[in-house]
Amino acid sequence: GSGIRTDAFPYWEFGTPFGARVSVKDIVLEAAFADRGLSLADVRLHATIDLRDLSHMADGGWEQICRNRDERGPGCTACQDGEAACLRLKLESIAGPRIDGTARE
Repeated sequence: GSGIRTDAFPYWEFGTPFGARVSVKDIVLEAAFADRGLSLADVRLHATIDLRDLSHMADGGWEQICRNRDERGPGCTACQDGEAACLRLKLESIAGPRIDGTARE
């Protein structure tokens, strides 16, 4: 079927409810159009998060966040500057349902 794939978002920064700014890099977004193009199916998002942005939110800083990740599964990886403070994010099988009132004719 038809769909979209983009890696045109090399960098994105957003705020959290906790006041932290989070840097998300290397973003790849894939999705298939559904419902005659009014919704998305099989959405996949792959990205890299720099955990140093969240250091103040955990005792032990980003290093502790990485140690916790190492215990539970894939741990931290090298960021672009070589510091092992990044976490690879891989979200799959996300739905993008149509929200009434947002479709443009």
